Amino acid sequence: MTVEIKKSVANKVFRHTITAAHSTVDCYGSPHGLADVLNDDLKELQQLEQSPIIDASIRLVEIAITHAVEPTTETHTKARVARDELGDFLIGAKEIQG
Repeated sequence: MTVEIKKSVANKVFRHTITAAHSTVDCYGSPHGLADVLNDDLKELQQLEQSPIIDASIRLVEIAITHAVEPTTETHTKARVARDELGDFLIGAKEIQG
């Protein structure tokens, strides 16, 4: 499925999901304050117009917040699936002006 995404929105998606994606790569502890940073990212993403890409972004950040508080193999696995889903949307997205 091809989803259109405005360039400005794509930039916000990248900016507000990169920490979530990086912080869920392993099952070990997270730096102090990471959940607060991720919560700020979540608030920014929730202000964007709903779309499959935004929904996938929000899912990834929500999982990353849970993973930051208590990393488990379950949250690690859910995050991997969410990263893949978001990546698939972004790879197939058609960027439009805006």
